[in-house]
Amino acid sequence: MKLSKPKFWDRKGFSIFSILLIPLTILYYLLFIINKYLKKKFSIKFRDIKIICIGNIYLGGTGKTPLTIEIYKELSTKYKVSVLKKFNKKHLDEINLLKKTTNLICTNKRVQGVEKSLDNKDNFLILDDGYQDYSFKKDFSIVCINSDLQFGNKMLLPSGPLRESIDEIKNFKAAVINGEKNLNLEKFLLMYNENLKIFYSNYRLSNLEKLSNKDILAFSGIANNYKFFDLLKSKLNVKKTISFPDHYNYSEDELTKIVETSKKQNMTVVTTAKDFCRIDRFKDQITCIDAELYIENKHDLINCIIND
Repeated sequence: MKLSKPKFWDRKGFSIFSILLIPLTILYYLLFIINKYLKKKFSIKFRDIKIICIGNIYLGGTGKTPLTIEIYKELSTKYKVSVLKKFNKKHLDEINLLKKTTNLICTNKRVQGVEKSLDNKDNFLILDDGYQDYSFKKDFSIVCINSDLQFGNKMLLPSGPLRESIDEIKNFKAAVINGEKNLNLEKFLLMYNENLKIFYSNYRLSNLEKLSNKDILAFSGIANNYKFFDLLKSKLNVKKTISFPDHYNYSEDELTKIVETSKKQNMTVVTTAKDFCRIDRFKDQITCIDAELYIENKHDLINCIIND
């Protein structure tokens, strides 16, 4: 069983729950800064390869994997590039998606992955997550931000959704905000890092033609299910939506219930590419919706990465 993130994480200001958790937050912070200090003290600087980190300080749901794939597509047209994802059994959906779309290196320790990339004689290595791994240095770090959630209540775990302090923004070279343009958010980011390059991204759905005249049952188990559903509703006749926690492993009973419900009500079942990777049965009865990440001024971002 997987739990959804607490709702109070994304409420502005303090809540009774975030206040009660402050002692644990202090403990988390102390352990984090001790670990960070020790790792940084012995941090490895790899030469002959440029390491790009697609990271965040908000726990999950900021679009790191789609951005990783898009940057890989662009760089790999001219350079030798690999993507590094640390192995995590809970994240097999992302690992499988990256295997299909990139030259993926997946290891138990990221340092091992960097060494494999060096053996491959790669020009660039893109980390999908791993900003908080201070055992080696990154050359160009990008912070991913959801324009709706931003930094939630701005508190550290477990009182809030932040892995580390917002002050860490000063060490990123670019930010990619997923969603609508937000000048207030831009000003907030530039307060911490006046040199930060800010870009925007949005998802665009494809392969929708065969669904245009159908009633849709949509389900997903990603960090921000509502964004997927809202995007679908803007293009299709969505009659029912079902939300699951991020990286959810669907049981056969759950999938059977979804498929049977769709048949009874004459609906077509759709889900995300990430969720489709987690489905073993019923793949012939569920449509995978492709969502491509569109980055505004994408070539400017790529040039920043190459020329920095």
